[in-house]
Amino acid sequence: MKIITGLLGLALLFSAHVSATCELDPSKSGPAPHYFNMPNTTISVEADAPSSTTQPIYRYDIEPQSYTIYLSQCVDKEPYGKTAINLPAPGASAIYPTNIPGVGIKIIYNNGSDFGTGIYPVVYYTNFSPSPIGAYVYVPASFFRVEVYKIADSLSLTPLGDNILLPPNNYVYNWNTIDALDHASQIVHLDTIKIVSTPSCNFDNHKTVDFGTLTGNMLDASETIEKPLDFSITCQTDYGTYSATASISSDSTSSDGSYIKVTDAAGTSDKLAIRLKDDKGADLLVDGSSAVTINNLASKMPAEFHWKATVMAQPGATQHPAEGNFNAHAEILLQVK
Repeated sequence: MKIITGLLGLALLFSAHVSATCELDPSKSGPAPHYFNMPNTTISVEADAPSSTTQPIYRYDIEPQSYTIYLSQCVDKEPYGKTAINLPAPGASAIYPTNIPGVGIKIIYNNGSDFGTGIYPVVYYTNFSPSPIGAYVYVPASFFRVEVYKIADSLSLTPLGDNILLPPNNYVYNWNTIDALDHASQIVHLDTIKIVSTPSCNFDNHKTVDFGTLTGNMLDASETIEKPLDFSITCQTDYGTYSATASISSDSTSSDGSYIKVTDAAGTSDKLAIRLKDDKGADLLVDGSSAVTINNLASKMPAEFHWKATVMAQPGATQHPAEGNFNAHAEILLQVK
């Protein structure tokens, strides 16, 4: 019995020695695990932004840890590493897909001096040789960077609600000894990440309507000259369709907003007027209060406006305009949704 007892005692002593593991040293360490929190975020992207696996559309550096996490009693060749959770398998360049197809995310660790690859999981082993025991330290300057990438030429977003890339959750952690969240020293927690897209549009930024020659006899006969005012806007959108609204205003509008005052060669603006009609022939106020909307346009389909501009004598005008060129200026406001 004494021999058996002695062997048991030796075995228990040996077992206690090899089970030594990384433990938080309260005398040298702040609390662990430390949570790196990214707050609720809404990311904006242009609809025509190019896809890329190297240039993010958004980057956020989470605030550094700011204190030391000191783990003592770590055994030589003990495993430690980094693991991603609550994410699907990564694609190219360690970019993880999100809930929005065509948008991916990278979560990259910085140990206080250098960035990692953002590839998870990864396992390393401590090297304290020739000592069998050592310490593992997470320095105060360590932090995580979050990058969001547009990895498709176009996105399919809903216009009716939030487009959420990721819901609130833990997504990456640094662990020691055992790859498990309850052995983590650092945990990345992201709050809700949303994305919105801004349409990208092309349009004519200058239009000239040439009325030709207007004579005094025409004005005496209450004649008018009507010319087309055609313009368009073409937008690329990630929401499937878009609408375009046009209105017009001028710095020389009549008091009732019904016409634009024309300046003649002598610099006077009390003799000629320009009125506008929309595609359906309805009069347009030129003070910005009339609006024409074209709805349900597919992405990259032009919104075409075909208006009419008419020059005539101003109401109550008793004299002809001075001979020479006349002109008027107006601004077309285009709004896209």
